[in-house]
Amino acid sequence: MLNAGRRASRGVHHPPIVRASDDHDYVLKLGDRDRDFPACELVAAMLATAFGVEIPPFALIEVPDDLRAVLALQGPAWADLAAPQPAGGCFGSRWIDVATPFTPLLTERIEDRDSFWRLFVFDVFIENGDRQPNNPNVLVQDRRLVAIDHGQALPCVQGLRDIGPFGHAAHVLWPVVAADPSRLAASARRLPDDRDIDDAVACVPAEWWADSGRPAMVRAALRARRQRTRDILDRLSTP
Repeated sequence: MLNAGRRASRGVHHPPIVRASDDHDYVLKLGDRDRDFPACELVAAMLATAFGVEIPPFALIEVPDDLRAVLALQGPAWADLAAPQPAGGCFGSRWIDVATPFTPLLTERIEDRDSFWRLFVFDVFIENGDRQPNNPNVLVQDRRLVAIDHGQALPCVQGLRDIGPFGHAAHVLWPVVAADPSRLAASARRLPDDRDIDDAVACVPAEWWADSGRPAMVRAALRARRQRTRDILDRLSTP
């Protein structure tokens, strides 16, 4: 069973926060407004482990038909959750109650100093330009960095070949990383191998892909992205 809750105050679509059958609250990424968001979130979540990046626990969550019928009567605020979703469920990211959006003022609170460089390299690899000072999409919880919201990363998942140069200077963590760019090399050694990539793509329900050829394109693009990431990091590490 899944119970409707509230809407998130942040995010492009103010995603719904719902209580699932495990008694945890989840932020749902739905496919009715941008069908690629759930696939981007799931692939990024699977790859985060390879980089040693902490993200909230996640799950694929089904919205029962009877709940959608009730929500359809609640007006436009819940229309997207009431809409039929692709088979395979919605991507759900565990809601974190006690956490603070990262700002540079919180830098010294983080105990695992290497986590700054790991998260930065992860974002270079997934081409995530959506982690900026005005919208950091990274939380501080118990002196740890927790990355959230990857729906606008991974252009290959969205069917795009490229989104242009990675805007490293606009990244919320760049001031920290730039203080010691030589540490990027150690994080670069954690780039995902072929099995990591294959497993991440295979986890996406077939119904989430816009076309049957997309998974092969994504696997090839992520393999190629490893060398492009190394090239970017080599450039950024050079004084």
